[in-house]
Parts: sequence; C-alpha cells; structure tokens
Amino acid sequence: MKISDGPEGIQPGWSFHQHGPQLYQGNYGAYFLETVAPYATLLAGTQFELSASLIEVLTNIALEGTSWMTWGSRMDYKVV
Repeated sequence: MKISDGPEGIQPGWSFHQHGPQLYQGNYGAYFLETVAPYATLLAGTQFELSASLIEVLTNIALEGTSWMTWGSRMDYKVV
C-alpha cells in the first residue's frame, strides 16, 4: 500500500483513481477502505501489524480524501 506515482490507485491528494486518471473514491476507493481497515484492526498487536506509515495512509484516505466527498451519510455521486 503506497501513494501511486501513476494515474491509478491512491493519489497524492488522498483520492483513489481507477481505470486511468478517473476519480473512483466512492467505488473502488470505498471498497479498498472497507477491506483493508478491518484487517489493520484485526492484525494490530501481532507480527503482521501494519506499520505506522501504512496506518497513516489509511487514515489520510478516509479523513483527507473521502470525508470531503461526503455530506452526512451520502457520497457525492460524481465520485462513484
């Protein structure tokens, strides 16, 4: 898990792009967070624990990326 240097994946501005430089925070990005974040919690305190820098990436995707694309419990349809 890392910030991408290409048009897909986690971008430097904490958005998630897929299928080239297309913003997909509400689909692939949301699925990524929904899949990886529980494992980060599950693995905490074990030999497989995610490093602080990886936890920071997950945190920033949620707080600095996804949060500004939502209003209440709804996500802007343009990012889906």
